[in-house]
Amino acid sequence: MILCGMTWHELNNFIRCDFDKGLIFWKIRSSQSFKTDGVIGPERAAKIWNSRYAEKLAFNNDDGSGYRRGCIFKKQERAHRILWFMRYGKVPDFIDHIDGNRSNNSIDNLREVTKLENCRNASLRKDSPIGQTGISKTSNGRWIAAITVDRKNIRLGTFDELANAIVARKQAEADFGFHKNHGKEKCK
Repeated sequence: MILCGMTWHELNNFIRCDFDKGLIFWKIRSSQSFKTDGVIGPERAAKIWNSRYAEKLAFNNDDGSGYRRGCIFKKQERAHRILWFMRYGKVPDFIDHIDGNRSNNSIDNLREVTKLENCRNASLRKDSPIGQTGISKTSNGRWIAAITVDRKNIRLGTFDELANAIVARKQAEADFGFHKNHGKEKCK
């Protein structure tokens, strides 16, 4: 298996992982990992690189959507994928952040999932007008509860009270196997 254009062993030469905290650190690099560019030699390049980066956080830049990412040898990757790869030697198509916090890359907060399972642990959308997934208000002031399962929209009912619509939606989530954190506000 390859990630960032490298095997597990190659990548292990450059990074150290703290799986409990979900952090990645750069390792000290030897001069053999640098090519001479005609201006400075590999020894000088290693000394400069190590003084700036060695033992410091790697893959810790926010990508704008809450995920931590970084670059190694001109290859971009998200931190949770690197951590999973370094722990398990493979990278599944989908890795879920169980608590919904995209920057919490503790290995205990990550799980391999299918696309369907990943969708069933989605955060509340920013544009949700009432702060509840699957609930909308009609023009006459009543509440509609709905859920999408297998690409089919299932109407759960129309309710006079918002609380009743929420109960119907939460029950449907449980019945269809949605994660308990589905629809919660995105963690900052």
